[in-house]
Amino acid sequence: MNKVSFIRKISLVVIGALVLFKTFIFCEINAYNHHIERGEVWVDVHTKRQEMLVLKEALILHRYPISSSKKGLGNKKLSEQTPKGWHIIQKKHGETEPFGMIFKYRWATGKIAKIPSLTAKDLVTSRILHLSGLEKGINNGGQVDSYARCIYIHGTNEETLIGTPSSRGCIRMKNKDIIEVFDILPEGTKVYIH
Repeated sequence: MNKVSFIRKISLVVIGALVLFKTFIFCEINAYNHHIERGEVWVDVHTKRQEMLVLKEALILHRYPISSSKKGLGNKKLSEQTPKGWHIIQKKHGETEPFGMIFKYRWATGKIAKIPSLTAKDLVTSRILHLSGLEKGINNGGQVDSYARCIYIHGTNEETLIGTPSSRGCIRMKNKDIIEVFDILPEGTKVYIH
């Protein structure tokens, strides 16, 4: 191996390590500043990166692409924005439903979405994780209540838009990903959206 090739390989390893270290440090600081217990599994939704991490304390277990609101972050009712802050998974819906099942008001309609497809409707498909805010006056209560706003992490028929802000407030995922996350995370799991 020549000297230039060796230096390139070392540089790539160092750059990769720094990127992972930065993500790890962010998650560690975030977790411990917000009372994540030892061994606790939680979720970090990073809207700027359009990415959702499932972590155990500060260790990244899973990484998924997502789509948050096309109108950005915000907590007000009727804003169609993705709410910021700490939440929990209050209720899970769709455990026994098939891939692509369309939900209306959290009820399975019996219809299966064509996936991927672009429609005028913002379809909720496959599984739903209904979020409830933990921060009074920020995402809990009054005009900022995430649970009353029906903020979900859910599957979508518009999988080609995953990775770009395109929802009406919820966190959209690919259907295979939401089914996997649904099976991993119990009700009561903490979710941090920023």
